[in-house]
Amino acid sequence: MAESQDLRKVIADLADQVTKLDYLLRDITSLALIGRIGDDDFGRYLRVFVYSSVNAAKEFLAAMEALECDPQTQLLKKMFDFARHFENSVWATSRSIRLIKRIKNVHERAELGKELRSLLKEISGKESNVHSFRNVIMHMDEKLRKPGPVIPYPDPERSKTVIKVADCEVSVFQYKEVLKGLLEISRRILDYVMRL
Repeated sequence: MAESQDLRKVIADLADQVTKLDYLLRDITSLALIGRIGDDDFGRYLRVFVYSSVNAAKEFLAAMEALECDPQTQLLKKMFDFARHFENSVWATSRSIRLIKRIKNVHERAELGKELRSLLKEISGKESNVHSFRNVIMHMDEKLRKPGPVIPYPDPERSKTVIKVADCEVSVFQYKEVLKGLLEISRRILDYVMRL
């Protein structure tokens, strides 16, 4: 019962962050983002990172919502929904993690402004919890991309708080912290863009 309440708290916390970022993204349309940060590699990496991170969190939330079903009704459909959304979340998270390194590498240039240097330094500080989780996500991503009957599924013995993909497993709570880190970096990027 306590784990179920904890899981609902995780979902509510993440949903709140996604909602706030969605509002920011509405304020800064794709066109405005291009105008503010340019359309070079760095600008594209920033935009794709933000959209991938928000999408990863949205898909994770949709996967968790699919688990909150009555076992007597539409169980099979809900499990397929869970698998589809969780796979999409892993792919988007994997993409965001790869982009962190590219963002940092592209803009190691002398003309980098003071505020942007500060932003990248902050990103470096916040990525530690993301990178400690990197191998798990990359391994899951690799398993899901291979042909064959490999699908993510919640471990019923651990109150659906652990998700398994082949021989990999991840705690829902740990995954939420990684997504939260990606959303915090995204928020910082959008705050920076708004001040340009």
